[in-house]
Amino acid sequence: MEERNVAQYHNQIAFAKNFDPNSKLKLQNEASFNSSSNEDGASFNDDAFLTEELPQFYSDSESSSVGSVTPPPNNACQVGGKNLGFETFVRNPGAEVFDISGCGSVAKFIASRIDDGHETGSFLVTNLSPIIAQYQQWVRELPMVQPFFAVKCNPDPVTVRLLATMGCGFDCATLGEMDMVLNGLGDELSFGPRGLASSSIIYSHPAKMVSHIEYALANNVVMTVFDGEDELYKLANLPGHENFQVLLRLATDDKHSICRFSKKFGADVREAPHLLEVARSLGLNVVGVHFHVGSGCGDGNAYVTALKHARWVFDVADQLGMPPMRIVDLGGGFPGDTGGYGGPGMPTFQELAADIRAGIEMFGEGFTRPMESIRFIAEPGRYFVSAATTIATMVYSRKGGQNPYQALYVNDGVYGSFNNVVYDHATPVPKKLSLVLAAEAAERAAPEARTAEAFVPESHLMAPMPTSIAAEAIPTAIFGPTCDGLDQMCALETTVLPRCDVGDWIVWENQGAYTHTASFVFNGFTHVPKRTYCIL
Repeated sequence: MEERNVAQYHNQIAFAKNFDPNSKLKLQNEASFNSSSNEDGASFNDDAFLTEELPQFYSDSESSSVGSVTPPPNNACQVGGKNLGFETFVRNPGAEVFDISGCGSVAKFIASRIDDGHETGSFLVTNLSPIIAQYQQWVRELPMVQPFFAVKCNPDPVTVRLLATMGCGFDCATLGEMDMVLNGLGDELSFGPRGLASSSIIYSHPAKMVSHIEYALANNVVMTVFDGEDELYKLANLPGHENFQVLLRLATDDKHSICRFSKKFGADVREAPHLLEVARSLGLNVVGVHFHVGSGCGDGNAYVTALKHARWVFDVADQLGMPPMRIVDLGGGFPGDTGGYGGPGMPTFQELAADIRAGIEMFGEGFTRPMESIRFIAEPGRYFVSAATTIATMVYSRKGGQNPYQALYVNDGVYGSFNNVVYDHATPVPKKLSLVLAAEAAERAAPEARTAEAFVPESHLMAPMPTSIAAEAIPTAIFGPTCDGLDQMCALETTVLPRCDVGDWIVWENQGAYTHTASFVFNGFTHVPKRTYCIL
């Protein structure tokens, strides 16, 4: 590709078909195009992007022609009865999305990237398929609740564009997050040009900076929250405050949650009558109630109780003669993977959804208005993205010799993609890549031999391994690359891995939430991870 064409099309994601683990990626219909290859070897045609509608590079048959095919069922997503192709969000500069369905696993794709020399440092692989599956599950389990993705969880442009394509709203807590959703998603999807700022963005920070509030007002981001009268006076002192649609954030019983927020945000429900009267006296339009039961919710009854409180506040507003409230924001707290954020015994999303449905039903009991007039929204973050990203790290140093324990030093750490260990109570699980590949090969070779007697589900494996292999695991500590003793992801007391050597690769699943988003510079390391995207 000529340099001018690279500049012209740098913001296109090339979708590649037919992943060959023994060679570089190629388009399925390469012969029918005048194709060139970029440095990663994914072939695509310059002229394919000159049409008004981008072509789809997915096909169920070898004979299908590019531009007229439909996505395979597993990769399809329907919103409002309309099939959405991935071409509608392919605008992240310099990124590629690899179709690895022919490869069969993320682990094999990671190994291929390493073997072909494309990756030498730590890198992230984001599989977009789980994000789509999570959205579809949300629609099945909570069709009455519109999700507003919590951008702070993972502001990755490709991820945000995909969620916008599927119909998500966005929970933004800062000027930067609002600006990204309003203006940073490309002409097709940015919420500012599409007129979605007022209906599909909530500025959900209860303690807002004045400059951020002014930006929100100037850009028609009018849904926001408050939890005290001081915030009400601050809002009321700004020109245009009458345009705000404010929600009262209530404190919740979040004692069973991993990350508790009510000690920082939220008003006691008993303060609601006074706060509503203050808001009315200041000319502020209170349209509903907001709450957050904490991240990693351990008890679905927290949602039920919070919905009872929300209904009581609605009734109080009616008694005060205020305009009818119409919005309930359920906040977040939804699990995003099967890795057990918070440990064994945590409720699944399906269980929490059942509690929420029951809570919404109780909310409507005796309600004098049609329930259709109430808009229920929520702010899932990790729910959408946790399971989508795998981090690959290389062992660059080792300590332990032949002792029955080992310390490994890898090229990413808590100042990089693993800051969730410090800030999000995460317990990442390491897995030796070579054994993951061996486990997958063993299962493919003899799937019928996978029995409880023959295989054990060791924590360090993506797939079950024979007992003879898994038994080689020894206590393992894993450290990041900085000189800080805090830079540690795993301890000897809690982690086992097979013996590793310098040059071995370790993979970490379920690392899409609150990880690389907070990477920063320390000790001479930039900690800006390389990201690769795929569809499986």
